[in-house]
Amino acid sequence: MLPKTFTQTPLASVLLAGMATAWIVLAPIQFGGQAAYVMVAGASMEPTLHQGDLVVVRESQTYGVGDVATYRNPSVGPVIHRIVDRQGDRFVFQGDNNDWLDSYSPTASEIVGKAWLVLPGGASVLRQLRSPLGLVLLAMSFAFILIMTVRNTGRRRRPAEDHVRSVPAPRAEHGLATLDGPIFVVATVGLGTLILALVAFTRPTTLTVPDDIPYTHLGRFSYQAEGPASVYAGADVDSGDPVFHQLVPEFQIDFTYDFQASVPADLSARAGMLLEISEPSGWARSILLQPESTFSETKVTLTGVVDLGFVRRVIGIMEERTGVDRQAYWVDVIPWVKVEGAMGGEPFSDTFRPSLSFTLDDLELYIRQGDPLSQSDPLRPTSSGYAARISVVPAVLSILGIDLTVAAARWIGGLGTLICLAAIGYLGAPILRAYREGGLERIRAEYADGVIDVKEAPQAAAKSVIELVSFEDLARLAERRGHMILHMSENGDEHYYVEDAGRTYHVGPARVRPGVRRRTAG
Repeated sequence: MLPKTFTQTPLASVLLAGMATAWIVLAPIQFGGQAAYVMVAGASMEPTLHQGDLVVVRESQTYGVGDVATYRNPSVGPVIHRIVDRQGDRFVFQGDNNDWLDSYSPTASEIVGKAWLVLPGGASVLRQLRSPLGLVLLAMSFAFILIMTVRNTGRRRRPAEDHVRSVPAPRAEHGLATLDGPIFVVATVGLGTLILALVAFTRPTTLTVPDDIPYTHLGRFSYQAEGPASVYAGADVDSGDPVFHQLVPEFQIDFTYDFQASVPADLSARAGMLLEISEPSGWARSILLQPESTFSETKVTLTGVVDLGFVRRVIGIMEERTGVDRQAYWVDVIPWVKVEGAMGGEPFSDTFRPSLSFTLDDLELYIRQGDPLSQSDPLRPTSSGYAARISVVPAVLSILGIDLTVAAARWIGGLGTLICLAAIGYLGAPILRAYREGGLERIRAEYADGVIDVKEAPQAAAKSVIELVSFEDLARLAERRGHMILHMSENGDEHYYVEDAGRTYHVGPARVRPGVRRRTAG
């Protein structure tokens, strides 16, 4: 049997460390934690989640297809749905019970966290806790647990039937008794580092995360021709001007292309350009303006000549064959650029195929406008994308807003646990040694809170002195009555006394032997 102070200190440390761990794991984001609490409303996630469920979500380093996560929708607020796809740096969500995709695709920074714990029906409990009365009761509960944890666990109890109200005597400041506080602190820290080590050694030290490379295709159309000064300012047809084909039989069209990426790229390009003539709901014919060529760089310039007389002859032939005479036809200039090679150390291939669309009627050729709400310039087409790349990054543990790599957590947790175990062994060695030696040292180690030293024995009549068989009987009497044990040394002998109700209970040196615990019969 170990001394009470030695056994109770680790138990209090376990409770305190457990409370700290629960707070770290479950603390809300508003209070510096990493957990968010989502109350499910609606049936969009059935049968996975039901209305009234409470979901605890935690921020994650990575999110993937299949994860149930909560994101912030700028229009409707927090939404908890499942990730079904990823497009570049944005995630596509859908409710398990929905036939449609979410209208908003958030980025990783807009995702609150991944579902970690589901509490069926927990939303109703949380609503009650959020009430003023619930918050008061919750605060009182935490305060009570904390007080019961750090209070003096070795405090003596006094029975209700004891009507004698005695004043506690001052505590004897013996060296062993002063170890309670340091052992409690070291045990608490040690348990915390042990929990940290257990968590860290169950996690991988690295993670593979998507590290997509953004890139952009940049294009620019331009066309020019000579025209009569009476119609065109400066006698030039510039990009964007209508082309009156009775006055301008042909014009030159150019397309310049450039590729931009956030990382160095070693790419080549193959490019060409064609002219497509079509009837809006029927036939189409293509004319090659520039054959496909290979370029060692991604900066490409393509040039072609549009013969409007030839275009009109093709339209006339198709009108004769189909018997359909339209007031207007479509003329599209379509370049294509295929880039290939390596980007960011990864193989890459993509094709850019924009189009400059014209409408041709009996008088003129003019640029056909697309969506009136679109702000894009038809003469400057662009297209952006992401090249898939996977990077290996250190795994991180987030503890109350502090990011700690798993590798560092392993070192801190493992080394901290070993140091605390060594410190507990060092601090507890005197107590264990005193307990093995027995006698006075054992008594001081085990009953330090209840023994005080006196110079003289209590004055009592011979009839009122009762000799007890063992020190344990005296200690039980003192604890039951709420009295202190008086200790006196005389000529190398140890005497112990307890005064109660006019009687003096005594245990002499013959009853206290080193390493021996004697008890009364029965």
